[in-house]
Amino acid sequence: MSKREFTCEGCGAKFIEYRDSRFCSRKCWKKKVVAWNKGLTSQDERVKRYLRPVNIKEKTCIVCGTKFTNHSLGLFGKAFEIRRFCKKDCWKEYRLRRKLEWKSKSHSFLINEQKEKMQADGYRVISLSGVIPDLIALRDGKVFAVEVETGSQQPNYKKYENRKDYDDVIWKLKPKGVGRQKNHSFDQHLKQY
Repeated sequence: MSKREFTCEGCGAKFIEYRDSRFCSRKCWKKKVVAWNKGLTSQDERVKRYLRPVNIKEKTCIVCGTKFTNHSLGLFGKAFEIRRFCKKDCWKEYRLRRKLEWKSKSHSFLINEQKEKMQADGYRVISLSGVIPDLIALRDGKVFAVEVETGSQQPNYKKYENRKDYDDVIWKLKPKGVGRQKNHSFDQHLKQY
């Protein structure tokens, strides 16, 4: 196969090529070759047969109240059915609102709300959310939180500072090594103090 000389149909330049070619470069080919549907509108008969019918549905944004259509968003079918916002900013605002609602109605908030109602009715209420003592002791109408701490670590005395549910906190500390001997119990060790 030998090289032959061709004339470019795009720019008219002469070029040498092994195979039959109408254009010297891709750039010339793009300039000259026109797509069959270039310049046609959706009303043209040649284009209409390729288009599927569009059912335009209208919805209202749940945040701003603006009406929007599936055609304006380019969404069809299930994607549009579940759509509730007209734009991304509305979606972000809705998420922020929901987050604030959720925080205000979180579990600890509901517990504190119920606690206040029951205290107004005359109950003495101890909520067990947050810091939970090892034992709750009742004596002479008073409520004590009892913490039994074992090991050599220093107990966290500050964890009951903001708790007003208990009249007092009793700390039972077990020194390292006590209570492991056969005839020596933890209670006998506490009686010494």
